[in-house]
Amino acid sequence: MPESSTQVEKAKDVTKRNYTTYDDIYSGKGPDDLNKRYEEFKKLQYEQNGGKKEDLIVINDVSAPNAETGNGPRNIMDNSPNTRLSIKGVGTYADLQIGDEKEPRKKVKAIYLSWYKGKQRTNRYELEDDTGAIILKGESSRTGSEVVKLPREVETSRIRIRFMGNTSNNWFSLLSARVFATDTPKITNDIDPDLTEEQDTGQPTGGTGGEDKTLPAQLTHPFVNEMDRGATVFNWSLSDNPNADPQFRIDAGSKAVTKREGAITYHTIQAREGGLKSGGKQDTARLHYRPKSINDKKVGTWKEAKNRGWLTDERMPKDFIQEGYFRVRDPRDGREAKARITDKYRGGPHSDNQESSAACVGFMLNIGDPKKKDIFERELDHPDYVFLDADKSFQMPTLENCLNKWIGKIVYTRVNKDGSTVNRMYVNQDPIDTATGRIKYENYRLYAEYSDSGKDGKYAPTIPNWSGDVNTWRINELGEIDFFGLSVRALLPQQ
Repeated sequence: MPESSTQVEKAKDVTKRNYTTYDDIYSGKGPDDLNKRYEEFKKLQYEQNGGKKEDLIVINDVSAPNAETGNGPRNIMDNSPNTRLSIKGVGTYADLQIGDEKEPRKKVKAIYLSWYKGKQRTNRYELEDDTGAIILKGESSRTGSEVVKLPREVETSRIRIRFMGNTSNNWFSLLSARVFATDTPKITNDIDPDLTEEQDTGQPTGGTGGEDKTLPAQLTHPFVNEMDRGATVFNWSLSDNPNADPQFRIDAGSKAVTKREGAITYHTIQAREGGLKSGGKQDTARLHYRPKSINDKKVGTWKEAKNRGWLTDERMPKDFIQEGYFRVRDPRDGREAKARITDKYRGGPHSDNQESSAACVGFMLNIGDPKKKDIFERELDHPDYVFLDADKSFQMPTLENCLNKWIGKIVYTRVNKDGSTVNRMYVNQDPIDTATGRIKYENYRLYAEYSDSGKDGKYAPTIPNWSGDVNTWRINELGEIDFFGLSVRALLPQQ
């Protein structure tokens, strides 16, 4: 059989080892001899998959370019509901390697596929042989797991599963796959996708990473290794007295009331009602950070920023994270669907006499309408918005289940080498141990992502990839807001 993509190291005293996982066999714990290693592999796969030896064709390895860390290709070999393969993007694929030294090409009649969240959405896919020829174009049923009979017997060294999209998002997420030499295989250890379904709280019950990305459990900040501690104008954390912080401002001159809860200090503000230039009224609270070192600088327009790469000061970074913790109450009657917390960045002031200095993008957490998809915004000219659909990894609970509870948000943004930007919003629904003050970074999950290449909306083809003037947290249609832990931090340049 061909060598695995993982380097096989020489094992010590292999005859005494008990090979219980695929990683054991591939990582050097298994036999060094390829044929002996393959025999151990077959025993393990027959046992886990529960198939008859004459029917089941052993998958000796799986490869999948660009698979998510922690949700790699070999996860579909272990027949576990708690692990999966996840790759983002239509057209991505996984190769099931089935050839071996004795029989380089096998005769295949059927495959078994178990899809992550398979009862919630329909997945479209194509099966290809080792020549690249399409064997079958299919759609999953909403049973979650199923045997797919091929239209003809196919002799091949591998089966390629190419993902062509689904009815929910563009994640290729597969729990398990098996290959058979019969078109009527007996499936004994079927996976129930219900074990991986999300609950109403929006918390995951399946694996970590990928489509339900959970940041690793840790006491330090998840992006600590990317932070640029040497940045001179852009590393800021809110002080214990926001009313006296020279780099922080609450819109309309409002003052915060500082309070204590256990080991944390937090601040409370009341929303104000005001008219909107775009029409109508809104209850809103706006919290602004602007570096003191640029207070005497002239704010440019987005067209100037597009040409030179910065809005106000060339020292301002283009890559950064914006973080904050909020607890909200009192949604406004009749306007509950517009209750949201928005991070706005890369922009400047929003005023009648500086319309083109707005220059910003924003990422909104719409707790009033959690099904809303167009949550990434551009507002280059005030108040002309463009709202764009972002790729969401999970759905937030209903508004009632978000009130009076702390919510953590991290917005992560970087400029790619081609000028496009990656924008990610991480959400933490259980962010703080109030007794100790510890931030539970391990509970952050990737909520939404938008890759901005400037293609959509009124401002196309402009890509807002410049450094901005002010960072804002805007809370709409919620009467009372508690907050703490606001910060904006520069990221190291990409290598």
